[in-house]
Amino acid sequence: MSKVWIAIITSAFAVVVLAALIHSSKSVDVNDYNNHYQTISLIDQSAANYESLLDQLSAARRDGRPTGTGVALMRSRLNANREAIVSSTVSTDVAKALFENQLKKVVELSNDVETQQNSIGSALKLIRDYGPNEVQKLNAAGYAVESRSVYKLLLKTLTYGTPGSSSNVTEIDAMLEGLKNNSDLLSSSMVSMVDAIERVRWGRDTVETVWSELQAVPFAGTAITLRNTINSEHAQRTLKVQNSQTLLNIFSVLLFGGLGLLGFRLQNSYSEINDVNDELKDVNLSLEARVEKRTKDLEKAFDELKESQVQLVQAEKMSSLGQLVAGISHEINTPLLYLQSNQTLIKETLNRVGKFIQLCHDKLVPRASPAEDKEVIRKRYVKGLQQLKTVLIREEIKVDLEELVDLTNDNIEGLEELTILAQGLKDFSRLDRAPVDSFNVNDGVKRTLVIAKNVLKSKVNVIQHLNEVPSVSCSPSQINQIFLNLINNAAQSMDEGGDITITTSSDNGFVSVAVADNGCGIPDEIMSKIRDPFFTTKEVGTGTGLGLSICEEILRSHNGRLDIESEVGVGSTFTILLPHKVVVKDNDSASGVGDNDMFDTSETFDDQVDFKAVGEELKAGVVDFALVS
Repeated sequence: MSKVWIAIITSAFAVVVLAALIHSSKSVDVNDYNNHYQTISLIDQSAANYESLLDQLSAARRDGRPTGTGVALMRSRLNANREAIVSSTVSTDVAKALFENQLKKVVELSNDVETQQNSIGSALKLIRDYGPNEVQKLNAAGYAVESRSVYKLLLKTLTYGTPGSSSNVTEIDAMLEGLKNNSDLLSSSMVSMVDAIERVRWGRDTVETVWSELQAVPFAGTAITLRNTINSEHAQRTLKVQNSQTLLNIFSVLLFGGLGLLGFRLQNSYSEINDVNDELKDVNLSLEARVEKRTKDLEKAFDELKESQVQLVQAEKMSSLGQLVAGISHEINTPLLYLQSNQTLIKETLNRVGKFIQLCHDKLVPRASPAEDKEVIRKRYVKGLQQLKTVLIREEIKVDLEELVDLTNDNIEGLEELTILAQGLKDFSRLDRAPVDSFNVNDGVKRTLVIAKNVLKSKVNVIQHLNEVPSVSCSPSQINQIFLNLINNAAQSMDEGGDITITTSSDNGFVSVAVADNGCGIPDEIMSKIRDPFFTTKEVGTGTGLGLSICEEILRSHNGRLDIESEVGVGSTFTILLPHKVVVKDNDSASGVGDNDMFDTSETFDDQVDFKAVGEELKAGVVDFALVS
């Protein structure tokens, strides 16, 4: 009873864990992606507007003129961006608050600088435009000395009104005071001139102070900090989802493995019960019947031993198949993932382009009635074209179309990768060919490396010396299995990585394929055992010890052989020798390897798949990537 409760609790726990992993592995919401990228774009725009604001204010101060409308426009954009960023749903509240405060301070200080600079700029313009006339009036009225003094004062004021000037402030103050005390010189226009001089004199100190405060605001650094913080949080959310998906895959594999083990044990228990019942029935038989039964049991045990040998051979084949499937699944999954991502972006871009086309239809397609005035018709179409131009620029339709072309080209490249992989797998297994066929070992090596790429690329560097060799008549799928076994063994012999050198040549009526590695090498004491069936140096459960035995059986059936050279600490070289003309012997029962047994499956690759047509469907946005994921 306790075992039943344990099983129930374990099953309930597995269901809860599976549900939790499924929930946590859901992809990040599209709205979250959009909000993230919109917030990053607003931060970048704010930084650019801030730099433009400083440049325009600096240019106005340097030229001694009013700031113009550009400063107000930049300040308005900064305000709008601040409100948008504050209202966004990103969770970096501390960084957002600092960004908001500094952006608000930038707007306030820039407004003060603009106000003071406009006052100084208009005063300097008044001095430049009317100052010479006032000097001439004084000179004409007989105030020659005073006119020169006023002229000097105007020049010093103009110099003082631009940043970095070295005018003597005390001298300007004294000359200005003298002019104000001479009532004979103070006409109405001269009073305006005096007011302009005073605005420059006292406004410059204020604008310099505010300008220094504005430049001291570390807005650019804060914008970068906020941007990095938002990107970091988004990356953490994405990584959390990816980790949950990985755990879900692992848990699913373990769950299915447990179910398979449970079924296997139930089947064994059922068989054991039947055997016990049979034995109980035979207890009452005579002694002669018992002897006969024991004799049959021995024969059955012998048959089972032979069957076990066949099953172990098949297990070695399945081990190779498992490595093959693992590599293929990884290589297929990578292009499929970015095909799915690209198609989502294409769909979003097509929605925006479709809206623009609908607007074009609404503005341009309706025809005018004969009773309408031509000028009214013209104005309506001109207005429609202007609106279309505005939308075209604002929505960046041209950029969207260029992006569609780029994404479609990326999808076609991904499909071409899948085509190459599918063709490589088909050529590797030779499912659509005759059992015995003309075979070029160079092509076989290349196809095998494509299949084993996922196993090799992380730690092994493959060097190929594929010389021109004649084709041999053989069973291609069996020879490909030999290549795969030897390459995998070479990779497993190099724990820290290394080089695998594959060399092909032809000599004395044989085609040779040498697979050399710079791994650990084979000690002399086990060199004589490595060809024996079931001998292995791998850990229990990781190898059957039949790899080289199967290879030798295949080569023996092809009238070939396998030569082995090895030195401890230097590496090993396995050389396959195949005669040019091979008569394949029917030795499948001994080797356990048929022409296509290694990849025996009810499904094969469709040689007529039109991936260009699939690319056209991708451009049209009709492929349902939900099926892929």
